[in-house]
Amino acid sequence: MQINARRLGAANTQLILLAIDNITERKEKLQQEQSETLGQTDRLKDEFLSVISHELRTPLNAVLGFGSLLEDGAAGPLSVKQGHFVSMILKGGERMLALIDDLLDFASMQAGKFDVSPDETDFPALVEETSACFEPTAEENKIRIDSSINVPVPVYLDRRRIQQVLANLLSNAIKFTPKGGKIRVRAFLEEGQLVTEVSDDGLGISSEDLPKLFTPFKQLDMGLTRTAGGVGLGLSISKAIVDSHGGTIEADSEFGWGSTFTFRIPLEPLPS
Repeated sequence: MQINARRLGAANTQLILLAIDNITERKEKLQQEQSETLGQTDRLKDEFLSVISHELRTPLNAVLGFGSLLEDGAAGPLSVKQGHFVSMILKGGERMLALIDDLLDFASMQAGKFDVSPDETDFPALVEETSACFEPTAEENKIRIDSSINVPVPVYLDRRRIQQVLANLLSNAIKFTPKGGKIRVRAFLEEGQLVTEVSDDGLGISSEDLPKLFTPFKQLDMGLTRTAGGVGLGLSISKAIVDSHGGTIEADSEFGWGSTFTFRIPLEPLPS
């Protein structure tokens, strides 16, 4: 309800004019229009994600697929120079695919559609498989990855998503660890939780920058991050994944002395 008052003055008379307007119907109509606009925005966002997923990933998968065939000699032997060029194409394509996946995950996270599907998982096997993917890059940079996994029972989690978290942490550790450095992966059970730590001998993070780590698109050292690749989404997506499991993730670091990232996931699955 809207009330407007106005004083009317005459020679010997004081009058007040009140105008009472019931605006309930107008407000309801406005709310309905806003709701329809939001619904349309959500639909457009979903369509946009679908277009990105298909129109960008499909040709990129073709580039990676045929690039792999060339690398394997399917079209005949390659010279050293040709092999180097094909390798660079594949690495660039893989970085682009990872970026597209991160953007899609972030968009799903923002839209509240970031779901996990927990199931019984052999965690030592998951760590071994993920670490093996990074061994070639680590060896190329003379970095050693040591693992100590003491998880004797199956754990209940979304295997693909937690592997994504571990891959993000290992990727960051390799990016910022100098040649000859060491990365340590440790996992154990503690107080009803699966605890996983990834430590490195890298540059470390200042205390001022630690709170910004899990903020989307925040890059603590633009020059280094640009050289290494990425747009600053990996850690925020990792946090969303761990949060979806009812867990926590944190970083402990001192500039110049390396970093340790720790995530904890409850052994008891969250209620559906």
